[in-house]
Amino acid sequence: MKTVAVIGIDPGKSGAMALIAADGTVDIQDWEDGPIVASKLLGWTQDYQIKGVGLERVHSMPKQGVASTFKFGENFGIYQGLLLAHMLAFETVTPQSWMKSYSIVKKGPNDKPSLTVARQMFPSAPLKLKKHDGRADALLLAEHIRRTTNAFRS
Repeated sequence: MKTVAVIGIDPGKSGAMALIAADGTVDIQDWEDGPIVASKLLGWTQDYQIKGVGLERVHSMPKQGVASTFKFGENFGIYQGLLLAHMLAFETVTPQSWMKSYSIVKKGPNDKPSLTVARQMFPSAPLKLKKHDGRADALLLAEHIRRTTNAFRS
């Protein structure tokens, strides 16, 4: 029988997807390109019983360039397509929603408060660098999904 797991996805340019399994496994895949992410997701669906997926709901931001806004939306669409292709039900979650569950308040565009929280909650996760904020977001979103869906309850 497969171990139950949940997935959180930050579709940003420096985003990632993270898996948290009931056996304590934590796995993270940085955004690189569609085929690499698709391969990792396929492996997860073969190895785990995925009980919940949270995809961060994105939108354009003031003063964000047209090209970066388009790329952000493109990644969001790629993740939606991959999840649908793997027949994984998912919910879109606003950053404000999952951040609120950890009392995270972002003070500015360069503030990375999720890194501090994720490092405390998952000390063995690969979150050493400031640029790993996308990993932290994906991991905390996965944990938010685990908590709100009671995915690990038998």
